[in-house]
Amino acid sequence: HQHPPIHAMKLADVDVSPEDAEVPQQHGRARCCGSALAALFEPRGRSGHSNFRKARFALSLTSPFAMMSVIGPAKDIYLEKFGLDPTTFGMIVTAVAFWEPVQQIIMGRLQDKQVLARFFPVASWGRRAPWTLTHGILAAVAASCMYLPPAGDIAYAWFVLCWLVTSWGMCGCYIAFEASRQAIYPFKEERIFVEGLCKYACMAGGGAGGLVFLVLSSNAAFEVRLAFVCYIVPLGLLSIEAVPIFRETRRASTSSLDVADDSAAPPTTEAKADSGRALVILWEALPYRLRLLLRQCTCREGDPTAKEKPNNSALQHLLAMKFWHGSYGICISTMLLYYITYVLRLSSWERVQAILGAGAAAGITETVMNIVYMRLFSTGDSLRDFSGRNDRRLLTTVLGSRLLNAVLTILIIGCMEPTVFMLICWSIVTRIGLSSFSFWRISAQCWLVDEDCLGSTGDGQSSSRNMREGMIFGALAMCQVLAAALFSSLTFLGLGISGLETRNCESFCSELAGSNQTFDGKTTCIDECFHEVIEGQPESVRTYIRMVIGVLAPLCEVLIAYHAYKFPIKGARLRRLNLTIAAQRGDEDVPWSPKAESEADAHFGKSQVVLLTPEGSPGKPSEGSPGAGPGQAGNEEFMERLAHMTSMVQSRKGDVSVSVRWVMQEAGAEQCRANTDAPLPLLPCVAETSK
Repeated sequence: HQHPPIHAMKLADVDVSPEDAEVPQQHGRARCCGSALAALFEPRGRSGHSNFRKARFALSLTSPFAMMSVIGPAKDIYLEKFGLDPTTFGMIVTAVAFWEPVQQIIMGRLQDKQVLARFFPVASWGRRAPWTLTHGILAAVAASCMYLPPAGDIAYAWFVLCWLVTSWGMCGCYIAFEASRQAIYPFKEERIFVEGLCKYACMAGGGAGGLVFLVLSSNAAFEVRLAFVCYIVPLGLLSIEAVPIFRETRRASTSSLDVADDSAAPPTTEAKADSGRALVILWEALPYRLRLLLRQCTCREGDPTAKEKPNNSALQHLLAMKFWHGSYGICISTMLLYYITYVLRLSSWERVQAILGAGAAAGITETVMNIVYMRLFSTGDSLRDFSGRNDRRLLTTVLGSRLLNAVLTILIIGCMEPTVFMLICWSIVTRIGLSSFSFWRISAQCWLVDEDCLGSTGDGQSSSRNMREGMIFGALAMCQVLAAALFSSLTFLGLGISGLETRNCESFCSELAGSNQTFDGKTTCIDECFHEVIEGQPESVRTYIRMVIGVLAPLCEVLIAYHAYKFPIKGARLRRLNLTIAAQRGDEDVPWSPKAESEADAHFGKSQVVLLTPEGSPGKPSEGSPGAGPGQAGNEEFMERLAHMTSMVQSRKGDVSVSVRWVMQEAGAEQCRANTDAPLPLLPCVAETSK
């Protein structure tokens, strides 16, 4: 205390040379660099991946989204710049769009069957890496040829071929990514963190691919389109660098689900029955009574009720949510360009500047909100969240954001005067409202697949597990793409019904001036021609575009929020799933807290049944019985009460969710804790059932 502060001491006071004084600063900088490198490259989470490795994994989505941005506006370029017939081309686009849902379920089936294992052994390549490698190359080559159609009617066939091949390649990459994420990252926190990184990768890919449209919408000369081939191909091959990480899918699946290699014994009959048909996932999503009715109409022998599973409400609500999510996305993406062009009356570089301004505003907002939500939702530990508070916070945030965004979209797009400023404001508002949704969506998808992979019998044996992640993700993607195809076709045809008129301004200007026209003169002629097309549109076209974005899209958002709220994998059911996954992975650090006794049943069903355990029954199994819990004790009185409760629940009509608890004396409770192998002592003593 007698010496002055270190920062106030002069070099002469301590007789230290300037060279020696710089040493602590150098050590401080070295420590900062070391901490940054440690934060980037040290393994984090239960997957054992560092943040850098997770970023590499997320980068695998950059190329598919870039190719999507390349071919997505192709129909507009073909219609606007190449002058194809709107009616004929609309019918072709409709037919092509309805193939995409089919390819999703086919791709998931092919990946689960591992049809590429002959060329890429699973033991060394894993289950998903070959699909990312081969289909990434396929999509890049096909997308690079999209804007080089031959002249004449052959352009229709060229569009169909390039579109189908590119979408097939993107489909393979997407399903491989989703299945790999579910296998490599076992719990919500890491999945959400990876999803946050994926957003940046997708924004980078979408922006890089969208550059093609921005340039071609202003100048679609053949030289410009040919030059873009050298840009699209490297962009499409960028994500191949993540293939080594995808090869870990085999190891992750083996360690977490105890699944043997393909060289091991074949799956049991039950496992084959679960994945024997490509459409089995969609069949299971049908209501139970409808399946019984269809089974009775086709089944001649046996009891049809013995062959059907009960209602899978989680699958039903998630498929419905994906359907309306696809409907919302296509309503916005399909009509947004027409809104800027025909409602705001912009063309040429003015339209490009408006798109860039709105895109930049949305991108900056998404970047900031993504950081906030990553921090908010990826912290904590699912195994330590006994009360389910973090999961409820995620769901509440998503529901509130989407409903608020629906209301603001109606006001800004549907009611207010359309201006470029209001478009930018809406871009910011909608990204704030939508940014949190993907975190819940990917968590819900992975929870659904986790439950399915753990098997229908719940006995924890590998023989009863299902390995059909690709089929489930394919069915979910199929439902979303089906909705996108349906609404894309309806909205596209609605433009023609509302009176949209088009003209091939490039051909018109070429024929008008002949071969002596200069490049600048031709560009000016095209701009003037297209401006006349915009001003000549009837008012019904502008009203139709505003109604699609400002009314139909918000309605889809309300339905999305409803199905997200009704999704049943939450509360006690979700905590049981997390603990089961941890037990199957062999995690020995599964936590337990004394607060679990008061918090474990914080989220319960609408109805509760409390069973009073007879004195002395818990912990006193019948002679020769191996168990010690109340359900294994063999006590006749307790079993009669339990049977009566079960009969009462089953007798109620409709869907029923009941929390069943039993009260036991302290001695019985201590014995229950001492004899159970479950990670949480309360699991044998607290149950939740549904019908």
